[in-house]
Amino acid sequence: MRLQRSNRVVDGRADLYSLGVVLFEMLTGRPPFRSPDVLTLMRMQTGAPAPTLSSVAPGRPWCTSALEQLVGRALMKRPDARFAGAAEMIVALEAAFVSLDHLPAGG
Repeated sequence: MRLQRSNRVVDGRADLYSLGVVLFEMLTGRPPFRSPDVLTLMRMQTGAPAPTLSSVAPGRPWCTSALEQLVGRALMKRPDARFAGAAEMIVALEAAFVSLDHLPAGG
């Protein structure tokens, strides 16, 4: 599929970006980009760097570097900078889960 505005090919990495947005919101309680103006929000989605988990949820014990890297890579603007596919993202997700093993139950 080609985007009308940018003439870029959209592939499965767009879904990985969307999953990154969902993970970011699940972990922080807010979406990575916020604006009351839809056009501004669209510009942010396509051009502004995503905030890091630690900048939105500082001091949280679950905010490990592995989790930060996972979400950050999923939210990269350039598709070639994201995970190549779901299988690669799953490997990173598993590593992020292992990085959470030090947390107490219910933490």
